[in-house]
Amino acid sequence: MALTKVTTAGITDDAVTLAKVADNSVSQGALVSDAVTSVKILDSAVIESKLANNAVATAKVADNAITTTKIADENITLAKLEHGTSSNDGKFLRANNGADPSFESIPAGITINGQSDNRVITATGTTDTLQSEPHFTHNSTDCDTTISGHESNKVIDLIVKNTQNVGNAAGARITIESGSSANTGPQFGLICGSDNWYFQTPKNAGNLDVNDNGALAFRFQADGSFNIIDGNLDINTSGHGINFGSTTNYGTSTPAELLDDYEEGQFEPAFSTPNGQILRYTYRGEYCKIGRVVHCMWSISSNGTSGTTSGIVSITGFPFSGEVPSANGPRGGGGVIYGGYGSPSTLSRSFIQGTTLSILLNDGSYLEVSDATNTGGNGFQMSGMITYLTTQI
Repeated sequence: MALTKVTTAGITDDAVTLAKVADNSVSQGALVSDAVTSVKILDSAVIESKLANNAVATAKVADNAITTTKIADENITLAKLEHGTSSNDGKFLRANNGADPSFESIPAGITINGQSDNRVITATGTTDTLQSEPHFTHNSTDCDTTISGHESNKVIDLIVKNTQNVGNAAGARITIESGSSANTGPQFGLICGSDNWYFQTPKNAGNLDVNDNGALAFRFQADGSFNIIDGNLDINTSGHGINFGSTTNYGTSTPAELLDDYEEGQFEPAFSTPNGQILRYTYRGEYCKIGRVVHCMWSISSNGTSGTTSGIVSITGFPFSGEVPSANGPRGGGGVIYGGYGSPSTLSRSFIQGTTLSILLNDGSYLEVSDATNTGGNGFQMSGMITYLTTQI
């Protein structure tokens, strides 16, 4: 007899493999409800084309079954999002660092007081309120930043301050840099009324120029030199000057290397005698003092005498007191002397003591009134030059 029916009991376990089932042979109607469980479906076996429209109802989707990886990018439209309600109308959805997102109100708008073009904005002591500063502006077109004010009895300060007291690099500075092709280079200006001074580093020069109302006044050169274009270097405190302390020292004691004085001027030489008086007719005296060294040039003539005139003749009125060495005999600088009409031909040399010039003859004796051949009008003519050290600074 032919085999017409095979019952379930007639099929051994695992006898019907996937290869034994023809395509499309198991219809939906042949499956009992809940017969196909998750474990019966191969991974990726159910593709979109195998699902009928509306076949997967909400009840068939387990809780938390659709994860982020199961949703294609840009697949959820705005229509799928929760519609606004009276409790969240006008709010935004905020992420909460791992917690559920929440609807939040948009913060109130920021108020800017006195706003206007180019004004710099600063904070105030009021929440959500800023201040537009009328005296602090930045023009982005010209890249000009301006701090201006109209304050009487006040100083407007620009302060750059480093309050860190630890570390040898805790400094503060203001840097002004120009383009390398700028002819004027970076500039720093000081203006008061119609007067202005500008510090600048011109292109390709390496100098620091100081300009007074557009004219070069001083120059600090790249090699360390300093130029005064038209003017003087004034040292207004006694005891200060130009220090040559970096030069090589000579001598047996610690040298003084401060050039602290320079002076040129005139003085009035006069005759001096112990008895009577030689009347002065013409006279002239000029000096140049460099540090402690005094150079003097002088001339004098007589116009007769007054009283019984006798004794040693000396010349007084020299501008600085001479330093007298500790030694015997005539001492104190050294000078030459020239005799004119009425003077003896034996005039030899001169030296300074205090501010008085003593005159020696060839034999080493002092000049006396009796040595003159004529003390009358324009007589007793003498002139000379002397160099000496002074004790005066």
